Amino acid sequence: MKKLLTLLLLIAIAVGVAAYFNPKLLTWLRHRSGTDQSSTVYKWQDKSGVWHVTDEPPPKGTPYQKQEYLNNTNVLPAPKQDRR
Repeated sequence: MKKLLTLLLLIAIAVGVAAYFNPKLLTWLRHRSGTDQSSTVYKWQDKSGVWHVTDEPPPKGTPYQKQEYLNNTNVLPAPKQDRR
């Protein structure tokens, strides 16, 4: 029993060290386990110059940028600038 716990501890340490030195490994593990879920958003500008970010593509013929975000990522609006 003690050997099994030691072996499991060594495996956990090895995975931790490997993930520390190769962050892509964690991304791959999350993707393989199904915990790496993402959302696709579309950023586009209308004829009036107003920017839109939606989860559906803009009307046909409108240029847009397609971006993917991990669901565990915080997306915050830009702070308002103080205009004096």
